[in-house]
Amino acid sequence: MSSGCSVPSAFNFCLSCDIDIPVSVKLEGLQGCLPVLRPGGAADGFFSESVAVFVVAELISGDERIGLTAFSNYADCSLGGAIWKNPWLTFCVKYRDLGPDSRLAFSLWQVVISGSWSLVGGCTLPLFNRRGQLHTGLQRLHIWEGLGPCVQTPTTTPGRIPKPTTSEVERLESLLARFDVDSSSSSPWMNALAFQTLARFQAEDAEKWVGRHELRLNVFLPIFKYPVLYHRFPYSAPTSDGVGGGG
Repeated sequence: MSSGCSVPSAFNFCLSCDIDIPVSVKLEGLQGCLPVLRPGGAADGFFSESVAVFVVAELISGDERIGLTAFSNYADCSLGGAIWKNPWLTFCVKYRDLGPDSRLAFSLWQVVISGSWSLVGGCTLPLFNRRGQLHTGLQRLHIWEGLGPCVQTPTTTPGRIPKPTTSEVERLESLLARFDVDSSSSSPWMNALAFQTLARFQAEDAEKWVGRHELRLNVFLPIFKYPVLYHRFPYSAPTSDGVGGGG
């Protein structure tokens, strides 16, 4: 995806106010077993196709929703999770219009064979870290079962839960994502070896989540050529002669 950062190559970062494209997020998949499919659950014993899930995503700034709510399509769910066929969700808000506390709120919903639908859980994901840098790449988010996303600050439903160490698969995914943006940093033979290793790690990781009584929503945030730092042009109120209001 094009970064939209019109800065000289001598700089190693760009500003959020320069990115004139809509905010978007890709649903990479759901991992883990839904409560309804676990032993004793309402759909226990039915075929996996009897349960479907969908995601509702909102952009939040302060305590208010900004822009329109985004809805995913339905995805059939199994003991190992779900994969969406049309995974991209795009908002009407552009990166340049985001506030420093902007965050994504995700709600996971399920539809069972009877046709009834209910909330599975939710989580939130800040778009900028504490240093004001835009989060990019794959994000593995914990779903808080039985709870909708808490949009207050601090949130009680954080998607990113601190871990003592970063797994090999996460480190390799981050490295390859950066190579994909800057193709000059990679070579064909190294890419082939790295992707083979990544595929093996991902298969092993996915196997661990089959039937697991925990849910993880994997989402992908667009990667830009340079790190993106939050910045917003100051707004000056228009004067009586009509001058001002720039930004």
